[in-house]
Amino acid sequence: MSENTDTGWTGGQESVGDIAPAMAHYTDKVLFDEVWERPELSKRDRSLVTVSALVAMGSTDQLSFHLAFAQDNGVTQEELIEALTHLAFYTGWPKAMAAIAVAKKVLPRTGRTDMTAWDSDVLRDIANSDDLHISPFRGDGSTYGTPTWIWSVVVDGRLFVRAWNGTSGRWYTAAVTQGAGRIAAGGHTLEVAFNKPDRALDGQIDAAYNTKYAGSSYLPRMVTAGPRAATVEILPRASTT
Repeated sequence: MSENTDTGWTGGQESVGDIAPAMAHYTDKVLFDEVWERPELSKRDRSLVTVSALVAMGSTDQLSFHLAFAQDNGVTQEELIEALTHLAFYTGWPKAMAAIAVAKKVLPRTGRTDMTAWDSDVLRDIANSDDLHISPFRGDGSTYGTPTWIWSVVVDGRLFVRAWNGTSGRWYTAAVTQGAGRIAAGGHTLEVAFNKPDRALDGQIDAAYNTKYAGSSYLPRMVTAGPRAATVEILPRASTT
């Protein structure tokens, strides 16, 4: 088993640390710092195994996170849907259909008809501001979550943000699960959609962070693997102010 590995994972602490500190410790320090880091299986393969196990058990509560996490680990949307379809014949039709219902909320980010192009003036205001507050929808799909202040960067006319706590961050999990919400930035309040960008853009996004936030003591972490894996593109749906 991997020893002395510290991935910076804090999902267990954030989710159950207040009520079950031992469980939080085992989740963060054993499961994610050690088990997920073992070299005998790639993280991509571990994600496919985990998704399959959750479908087989009917554990849809954790499935939304692990479907998004699988994408972070290199599993494509097409591969995930094919895996769920394949599992229908081995785990049972109801379990697979329930899993696909979860996937429908987590995975589709293309072909949307409610997204518009950024207004150049609005995007400039956001780019020149440090005050972006993000509020993904809660589980009901209509109530906004508590605003979280985060950094943002613009690359080639596209707006990107990253989660300090990586893919275990609460706002990140809500953003990839719900796919929409609201931001307040640069004097504007905007209805937005959230998209998982192509990881090939990591280098350009890193460069944008290095330029915009040069000199900040918080910068080094934002260009490491954890936050990099939790990159989200923000797209406008409808401006309100």
